[in-house]
Amino acid sequence: MLSTTTIFACLAVAASVASGSMWRLPAFPDEDPIMLNGTTEAEVHRELLTINPNYDTDFPNGVRGDNGGAGRRRDWNFAASGLICSTSKDPKFGFITKDGIENAIQALEGVQGIIPLNKGPKVCSELACDADTRAFICNDNNSEFHVGSYENIIDAVRWIREKCAPNKDSKDRPRGGQVFTSQKWNVILEGTSC
Repeated sequence: MLSTTTIFACLAVAASVASGSMWRLPAFPDEDPIMLNGTTEAEVHRELLTINPNYDTDFPNGVRGDNGGAGRRRDWNFAASGLICSTSKDPKFGFITKDGIENAIQALEGVQGIIPLNKGPKVCSELACDADTRAFICNDNNSEFHVGSYENIIDAVRWIREKCAPNKDSKDRPRGGQVFTSQKWNVILEGTSC
């Protein structure tokens, strides 16, 4: 079922420039996906219900995108692409919560398809915000870019969770961070109230 806490709003982290988030999803079984612009996952869900009042019956497992989850996974190397974690001396992304990380992963697990990112560089869209943890996906390409699968985004969230794990410096709180991909898109986990 769709999480009501998942938000698809826009923001540019470095440039403070906002931009819309797009979903490419089918409204009816066996029909081509349509492009929907939404500021929250719940808003997109409401729009789908307006288009197809039987949407929840037609898609009992949640939102399904146009590739049925067949996107390629792990088609980049996080370690070679870069990672920034908050520290007490440079708390750029703040400190996040374990519940917030897990809620972000859970919100993304029900969604499959190709993810269009708005033209960059430094254009970010909010993925989720819950339990004082906000997740963003950012496009650093000079053109629109399509991430092949939500699984890739989940992998990036998990990478930050593992690599920016709590330590003595963070007083055992999970640290926020940003992981970069060789495909010029990145994911941010930031500690902030939702």
